[in-house]
Amino acid sequence: MGLFDWIRSIFSGASDVPRARFHQPGVCPYCGQLLRSFQARQCFECGVAWHDPQKPVRVGRPAAPPLNPPAATSSSTPPVRRDPSLSADEGVFFAGLGVGQSPAKDSAAPAAAKKPPPPQTLAGLELGPFAPATHSEVRQAADQVGSLWGNPWFGRRDLIPPVSDKRTALIDRGMVGQGLITPDELAEIHEIGAQMETIRPDLAQARLRADAAVAQSEAERAAIKQQKKEEAAARKREKAAAVAHRRATDITFLGRGVSRGLADRRANVERLASLGLPVLATPAETAAALGIDVPHLRWLAWHSEAATQSHYVTFTVAKRSGGQRRLAAPHRRLRACQRWILENILAKAPTHSAAHGFVAGRSTLSGAAPHVGQGVVVNADLTDFFPSITFPRVKGAFRSLGYSPAAATILALLCTESPRQTVVYDGQT
Repeated sequence: MGLFDWIRSIFSGASDVPRARFHQPGVCPYCGQLLRSFQARQCFECGVAWHDPQKPVRVGRPAAPPLNPPAATSSSTPPVRRDPSLSADEGVFFAGLGVGQSPAKDSAAPAAAKKPPPPQTLAGLELGPFAPATHSEVRQAADQVGSLWGNPWFGRRDLIPPVSDKRTALIDRGMVGQGLITPDELAEIHEIGAQMETIRPDLAQARLRADAAVAQSEAERAAIKQQKKEEAAARKREKAAAVAHRRATDITFLGRGVSRGLADRRANVERLASLGLPVLATPAETAAALGIDVPHLRWLAWHSEAATQSHYVTFTVAKRSGGQRRLAAPHRRLRACQRWILENILAKAPTHSAAHGFVAGRSTLSGAAPHVGQGVVVNADLTDFFPSITFPRVKGAFRSLGYSPAAATILALLCTESPRQTVVYDGQT
């Protein structure tokens, strides 16, 4: 059982601690009273004598010896008999206390008057609040303390209650009575508590200063954090504005496999000028020449191999030689862009003398005139000629005219369509 368990048993009224379980030198193991000496083996309060503190035996309350015994004379000192159960040292010590010896029977000797027990002292000093108390005294005093909840010191762990507190004084007496602590140790504990009370205001001021420093540090950290958040938000806004500006004025990606030359804006200005063609080097210049904005141009030139919408209407027509020919007609906006390219670029570009189809001023008649009078004329039709004109070939044609890779890529995407097959996936065509 620990110290707090013992204190709890005192106030709860259920104590299972044997009287002789704890033994402190100079304290009776039975009643807890202070003895005359640390080597005493008998208590003058309860009349218990012992050789083993764990096995006290009641022998009756002995008479207290006088504090100043008279000098021994041959006529006044009766002969004494030693107790054979005591050792030589104990017999000598208890001889001065009247313990372990009995005076010779003398009917004429007057009966010695009993004196009250001396005050409880330690080293000649009054114990006061540290005087030991028995279990019954502690129980009786605990009933008079009152409710623990009304005690201002109850439950406080940040201070040591003073001796003036009744509950504290009662606990101190109980601990001394059970031999759990000495009065000197209690005095030292309460002295430390008094010293703590003297420095408590300084500690409170130091705590306030520390709290203020912590609050200031947290405020500074919060300000720095807020500043960083604002800077990050500003950078994010600047980046978003830059992205929006770039998307509104430039094109850097138009799909997989076709965007490689969009970053190259170098055009052959001399060749374009010599051919009388418009100088186009950037996506913005191309959009301005077509009469649309950059986002609209991006939408028309976007290359996607799997698209749910197309800029063309696909249909088939019958061939004169038999079979079906698949044609694709552009929508209105794309058709307007393709017409501008035809009239302002392709119509001005030089063509081969043998080319008569889709060339202004030429027809099948101009194509057949060189063959008039020949013995044999061969008429041949190339299989899938129009599908063989792919994006790379068209881009190369615009590059040969002097246009930059960026402008040639955009013009070629406007003039071609990505090859696709019609499929149905998850209910969508």
